Amino acid sequence: MELITKWKSFKTTVQHFINDANDLLYIERGLLTDNDCNYLIEKVNNWINTCQKYLNESFDLANNEFIIGFQAAKPFSHYLPTANKDCFNKLNGLLDELNTKKKTLIYYLELLSISDTIIQPKLVDKEIRKSYTRREMIELLMDKLYHLYNSNYYPIQRIFRGNGIKATKETVNEIVKILEQKGFIRVISNRSLLVQLSHKGKKYIEEKRTFDLIEKQIVPAPEIQKLEPVTIEKTKETLKPETVYHHFERQMVS
Repeated sequence: MELITKWKSFKTTVQHFINDANDLLYIERGLLTDNDCNYLIEKVNNWINTCQKYLNESFDLANNEFIIGFQAAKPFSHYLPTANKDCFNKLNGLLDELNTKKKTLIYYLELLSISDTIIQPKLVDKEIRKSYTRREMIELLMDKLYHLYNSNYYPIQRIFRGNGIKATKETVNEIVKILEQKGFIRVISNRSLLVQLSHKGKKYIEEKRTFDLIEKQIVPAPEIQKLEPVTIEKTKETLKPETVYHHFERQMVS
């Protein structure tokens, strides 16, 4: 899956969709008439269709995981019987779906924002990423999870793919086991492995970054040059290194 729209433009547009959804969700529903309900139902449906169309046009694959996730984002109430629902109840159900889809947009926007192949594809050397060692993969994963630090769980394979890394299932399982044993991540096993950075993992990253920064700022001490004996031409006197300074000091004074 590749983004064919410029990242900044895509991010801005999706954020507008999120803001528009919030405006619809915060409308006071207590005094709505049937006409108001029908108008809002039309507005919400238009939001869903416009957003879905934009997502389809923004990626190289029409049926990509982003659009599939957006289409599938529906609340539990959506699956309840809809017979004999009045306009107000229909609106409430549709607004629940709007809220679920809005949260899905935020979730995927977060995932895309830490995907180097999406936001800076020209700076990613895919050949180098393909040869990453397990240690390098762990460091990259921890760094990305740090930027995603919140209450959500994220698909580890999606994070790797979004950063140009093709990891086998066995490698992913090994990485997850190592990080989970250290207490750096929490894991949910669903159809795919979902991970979340723990507080201990967050603290580890912050301490590591502080240490790396200190190391970069340390200025190495100047190398001490070994002094060699000096011979004075006129007298052929050989001076030991520790007496050189005093000899020339006396010469300057005299």
